[in-house]
Amino acid sequence: MKNTTKILAAIIASGLLLSGCENSDYAAIPCIINSEKSQPEAIDCTAPQGASISDPSPAPEQEIDLSQGLTGQVFDGAYWVSAKVCFDNNQNAICDAEVETTVLTDEQGRYIFTDNTAYAGLLNGSPLIATLDNRLMTANLVAGAPSSDKRNITPFTSIVVNEMLFSNASLQDAELARQAIAEKDFILAGAELLAGKNYLADDSATVDINNFIASFNAVQLAFNQALNPIHNYSVLAATFTAMIENKSFSIAVNDDLNQEDIDALPLLTTHIDAQLSTYLTTWDLDYEDEKSRKLSILNNLAIVGSKWHNRLTLLEITSIANAASGEAEASWISSAIFAYVEGGQDEIDAFSGATEQLLQDIDISPDNRSVFVTIKKAKKNSKDIGVGLYRADIFSAQEIEEIKFASATGNSVDYYSFADINNTALSGDGKVLALASEKRKIAILNADTLAEQDILELDSKVRSIVLNQSGEQVFSGLSKSRRNGIVSINIGTKEENDFVTSDSYPTNLQLFSNNLLAASFYQDNTLSIFDVSDVTNMIALKHLIASAEITSFSLSNNGRFAAVAMNNGKIELFELIPSIRLIDKFDSQDNSNINDISFSDDNTLLVSIDNAIQILTINIQIDSQGTL
Repeated sequence: MKNTTKILAAIIASGLLLSGCENSDYAAIPCIINSEKSQPEAIDCTAPQGASISDPSPAPEQEIDLSQGLTGQVFDGAYWVSAKVCFDNNQNAICDAEVETTVLTDEQGRYIFTDNTAYAGLLNGSPLIATLDNRLMTANLVAGAPSSDKRNITPFTSIVVNEMLFSNASLQDAELARQAIAEKDFILAGAELLAGKNYLADDSATVDINNFIASFNAVQLAFNQALNPIHNYSVLAATFTAMIENKSFSIAVNDDLNQEDIDALPLLTTHIDAQLSTYLTTWDLDYEDEKSRKLSILNNLAIVGSKWHNRLTLLEITSIANAASGEAEASWISSAIFAYVEGGQDEIDAFSGATEQLLQDIDISPDNRSVFVTIKKAKKNSKDIGVGLYRADIFSAQEIEEIKFASATGNSVDYYSFADINNTALSGDGKVLALASEKRKIAILNADTLAEQDILELDSKVRSIVLNQSGEQVFSGLSKSRRNGIVSINIGTKEENDFVTSDSYPTNLQLFSNNLLAASFYQDNTLSIFDVSDVTNMIALKHLIASAEITSFSLSNNGRFAAVAMNNGKIELFELIPSIRLIDKFDSQDNSNINDISFSDDNTLLVSIDNAIQILTINIQIDSQGTL
């Protein structure tokens, strides 16, 4: 059993991290996760994993197993011994040992990372860097299992990374960067060198290679002793730019390159502007005590479910967005009430079936036709525990029977009875439904017929649940009696593949962006993100810390942004890639309580307050330096 508890330990970055924070979006600030749950303005909480450095001695002689983790060599005119190697998640050109897993090279310049560290770095899209005596070399690796010639870190792989970091012609893509370099009039290196060829191994270094490396080292030594290390990327970029402009590998400091050249090359940065609209898309209430509960979005359709009255309000997303920008009036498509009782909440009793329940969850079918509505018991003084799930045809309103779901002897295509239901999940293909139970069970249903396919028995209460695209794998948040954490289960075999512990139980789980799992926790301000592409080895990638307890969250489909909602109408927007940073904080209209939030596309967030929707829009601008 692994222990990647959300409250890790105090992770306090060194003083080096504070250098230049006011000048760069990528400057790091200490990541502190402690009992006080401090909130720095920008944080990078990639979970450290694998071996870390403790002294400057080279790594001991070892057999490098190419089948395990990520390995390679670091070299220019010779192998770099005792060099620090890490994934530079905060892009400050430093291996911050307290935050980023850092290893040392051995006498042959070799390094090795564990599988988990390698995967985390690759998924974060972070440059792989090596530093030695305040010098820097970099490499960028494609996700997955890179071939051995792409694992080395050399002056030539540094060219590729600098093209990615300083020129928008590459769109921060390694392959496009290599193509852009190859198309230049003065060719710095061929494809093999750019991919990390070990020219030391077969003594294949040419005069040009030796001249290139000599200038590379001379420039770094001349400037980096006096510069803040965060400028290392700019030193490299200015060197390569001077070589191209002079059409020569021999670059002399002061003659061909000076301080002004370096200062003119800040990192290619992204400026993100986010705004929460003051315009509200509203609709009338049927009852004074009616409150919005859940917001669900699929394609261009948004559905808001009311808390007590099983009312579903349908809204067209484009209309909301246009209204928020002042281009048109917003309109809702329709509003339908299912299984309600005349007279409102005051008339609800122990015998009114579905209407006495609290609307808990909404799942929209991929064809935008059906909504699966989860309801649970909310009246503790009632002996009737009627709970369950019903199907609503959103374009043909109909009443669900006034039936006590949990006491029903049979189910139908319209409803399914299930005692003490906590959460539901619909598979991405819309074929499988999973229901989480307080009674330590998971029900697996056919979404078309609501026929029960299986019941999974667990040792703890199932608080939250999510299915993968095919419905073959279920991820569940468990709470005591026996354990707290996230479990992955193969539905077909009922085999538990992996379990990750947490201090308090996961209240909300979301799958996004190609097998990444996000989780929030009971009465906690932590949002954790895991790589679950291998269900037998769920890897903790990031932990972001909101300023208060998270009541709702949503991640953009591309995995770049996370929005979290808290009490008192508070919203915080974070960027996740390449490192976690807080973009901005917002207050809902009149500090209204936020019921739910959800991204409708990568740059648009819908915010549900009582019988109203606000919209948060994100605009991204990339500054092009045009170098290389």
